[in-house]
Amino acid sequence: MDRKSIQKLIKIPSINKEVVIYQYGDSEKKILLSHGWSGRGTHLYKIADEILKAGYSTISFDAPAHGKSPGKTTIMSEFVETILEIEKQFGPFEAAVGHSLAKLWRRTKPAERTRPIN
Repeated sequence: MDRKSIQKLIKIPSINKEVVIYQYGDSEKKILLSHGWSGRGTHLYKIADEILKAGYSTISFDAPAHGKSPGKTTIMSEFVETILEIEKQFGPFEAAVGHSLAKLWRRTKPAERTRPIN
């Protein structure tokens, strides 16, 4: 996934930080993958591979101060703001897969948006 994805650095204006995005696959049907604390966007590569086989593409990311994203520190609210900005820039998503604290962002969104997968 790391070598096969399109990677770019994007700005998250609400927190004035940048994060690395991984675009994997080329389907218009997209699923958001979100790692947990101390993780990185490529940790869910086995799930991403199966999602591609099912005809979807994925968007994942390295949260602020995680993986390839710049920075030394972050807090939970920045993690959530990052996910919300990714949805603005790359959504809508058919579904979302989150590990650990990544599920927290679901509580910040209206139900009519992305349908989370547990």
